[in-house]
Amino acid sequence: AHPYTRLLLSAVPDPERAGSYDPVERARLREAILNPTSCPYGDDGTCSRTEPVRHIVGEDDGQPHWVRCHLRAPASDIARRVLKATDRPDGEATDTTEKAETTAA
Repeated sequence: AHPYTRLLLSAVPDPERAGSYDPVERARLREAILNPTSCPYGDDGTCSRTEPVRHIVGEDDGQPHWVRCHLRAPASDIARRVLKATDRPDGEATDTTEKAETTAA
């Protein structure tokens, strides 16, 4: 999983995970996110020049999981579908249609 995704998931309270907080692992994940060299596209400025395409990377409990990253290519045909403004979970409308990349990174 992407370092940012792992960090977000580690922040979700889970009573069954009590006592498993690992500050060293959390610090390592935070460093990977904040350090631009943790991503091959960060060094060359790709993300600052071109916004990554947003696509579905999985589903859990009927809820899609989205990622907007040049590094993570869609994993399935469902993830490659064209996302329209009505597909956005945040409800924001856009004037353009976002097309998912069809090649793996």
